[in-house]
Amino acid sequence: MDHSLGALLAQNNDQNNEQVIYYLSRIMIGTVHRYILIEKECLALVFAIQKMRHYLVGKHIHVIFRVNLLRLLMTRPSSLNYKLAKWAILLS
Repeated sequence: MDHSLGALLAQNNDQNNEQVIYYLSRIMIGTVHRYILIEKECLALVFAIQKMRHYLVGKHIHVIFRVNLLRLLMTRPSSLNYKLAKWAILLS
């Protein structure tokens, strides 16, 4: 996770097996390399949702992360820096 971000969109097929629909990736350039881990994970989520918005509108979605990022963003707004606060507003 040092040089790129990645996401995928999947759905369950008729046999209830997960099937990938869309892969998404982006190379991190500039000052993004110096982001802390939670900022990189949040950036990946915002990037994926913005790019795949047309697939997600009006649907029930599940977000899977290594850390519970959304709980941190939504339960402790006072501990967020500017970038994280801006992304939390975008995700709400």
